[in-house]
Amino acid sequence: MSTIAYNTTSEQPLPTRSIEHFCEGETCFKTDPTNFRSTRHRTRDRTFLDKAGIFDFRTIASGETIREPVTTFREFSQFISRMPSHKAPGFSEVPADLFKQAPVSFQRRIHLLVNEILIGDHDCDKELLMAKVILIHKDKDIAILDHYRPIALLNTIYQLIMIIITSRLKQLSENYAVMEGS
Repeated sequence: MSTIAYNTTSEQPLPTRSIEHFCEGETCFKTDPTNFRSTRHRTRDRTFLDKAGIFDFRTIASGETIREPVTTFREFSQFISRMPSHKAPGFSEVPADLFKQAPVSFQRRIHLLVNEILIGDHDCDKELLMAKVILIHKDKDIAILDHYRPIALLNTIYQLIMIIITSRLKQLSENYAVMEGS
């Protein structure tokens, strides 16, 4: 939404921008750029989005999916090689280096497990999806909490699955130019 503001030194109108906040319920759009809470009583209808066909446009073909198995062991080995080395593990306490240096028979079993998870034949335990959050000191004064940043340490299987999914999402977005501007 554009509004007109006047320069204090002259009467020339200057174009300005305001922030609109899109959300659910009766506070769909908030138009006050200084205070999002002040305009709860003002709402806008979302039908203009439907009229513009915003939600009808599909850039990725309907048959494409990220939930398919990793077909070859060679491809799976490449995903394992992308895992970070010498990094702290999550709750499982299994480092990624173990997967990288494991015998082929172990890696083949992990390949089967990851494929079962990807196609939905195996449901992951909640513990697998949990991350260990630790604080890393980033500045001089260790007594100030703002000088720390949190990092999430994922379990090794979860890291591997995320590498595969991220790779597939990147490939889909590149193939269908999802991120390109119009």
